[in-house]
Amino acid sequence: MSKLDSFMWWANLEVYRGEMLFADGKGYSSGILRIPSKTELNNYFIEAGLLGGYDPKAHWCGIFQTYLLKKAGIQCHWVISKGIKIEDVSKQEIEESSGPAAMKDLAPGDIVVVKHHGHHIMVLEPTKSGSIKCIEGNARGITSPTLGAYYTGNNLHNVVQEIQRRYRILS
Repeated sequence: MSKLDSFMWWANLEVYRGEMLFADGKGYSSGILRIPSKTELNNYFIEAGLLGGYDPKAHWCGIFQTYLLKKAGIQCHWVISKGIKIEDVSKQEIEESSGPAAMKDLAPGDIVVVKHHGHHIMVLEPTKSGSIKCIEGNARGITSPTLGAYYTGNNLHNVVQEIQRRYRILS
């Protein structure tokens, strides 16, 4: 299995297991949401390189993407205030782009960072403009730690025009 396939497999496993919340007319937007346990949140932080574990004051969307990259075999870790740090750039496993280049030709498995809080999401479907169908950690903010897939609650910010950076798995 390629690292890209493994990355996407792990992302789907994390979102689609356990008790999920669906759009139900009681305040949830369309899509699927799941509230991870404290143990899972600790695992995301520790695996990403934050040995203190889950911090309820931290936006953890990029930490979740780093966790998934590591599960897929990409050597990386999370750096507070800087983001995803690829440890061995010589392997050419990840292509990084920013600015207008990051907004072009989005493909499934791309990790993009949008302007709003530097939010990190994984692209689920190719798109050229508008809303990005995605998997995201910290989907409902730090006060309600939630994983989301196809969640429309962030459609105002999770759009191609807001992308600042893109990471693409090449292997």
